[in-house]
Amino acid sequence: MRRARTALDLADPRAESPGESLIRIVLLQSGLPAFVPQLTIPTGRGVYRADFAWPGAGVLLEFDGRVKYFLGTPTGQALHEERRRELALVEAGWTVLRTDWETVTRRPEQLVARLHLALRGRAPLHRIPQH
Repeated sequence: MRRARTALDLADPRAESPGESLIRIVLLQSGLPAFVPQLTIPTGRGVYRADFAWPGAGVLLEFDGRVKYFLGTPTGQALHEERRRELALVEAGWTVLRTDWETVTRRPEQLVARLHLALRGRAPLHRIPQH
């Protein structure tokens, strides 16, 4: 019963994949600062949503699951669209980190270490409009 309650407490309906749910658990257990899931970010190339964001530090974390690149949209097109999206976010002042299933499940400490470095190394560059 306690495990079920813990799982429900950690659940977030904004997660768009099992990978995002696993990342959320890793982040919550890591001692990292609080994050914003599924933050909407306006850029010069359009409005995008980031999987995890630390607005005060200008850092984003994106989960690259296989579904994004290999199901539905042809792989080349998916890669091109994702590259344009990342470029727009970088041009808007964000640092974009990426992770994948293998890192989250086998080496979560590496993900946490990368995030600690990114969050320490950045001063706030911009303000996010309040919605």
